[in-house]
Amino acid sequence: MYSSKVKSTVKIRKKSANVEITLAGGDRLTGQLQLTEGERIQDILNDLRNFIPFKPADETEKNQIIILNKNFICSVIVFD
Repeated sequence: MYSSKVKSTVKIRKKSANVEITLAGGDRLTGQLQLTEGERIQDILNDLRNFIPFKPADETEKNQIIILNKNFICSVIVFD
């Protein structure tokens, strides 16, 4: 008998990259981008996704995730 309640627990290892992102309007965001094992910042910026998650470094926004539209990113400085 086949059960439709199959549970899958695949864990993807991620690492954080400390970055400063400059947006089209001139605003600067400092925080982290999450990368999978072997992935580079340029891979994230050049893939087909329109939006990427960004974790701000600001302590007042500690548990906040910002979803950035890649079309508005002008530059990324990597601190790692």
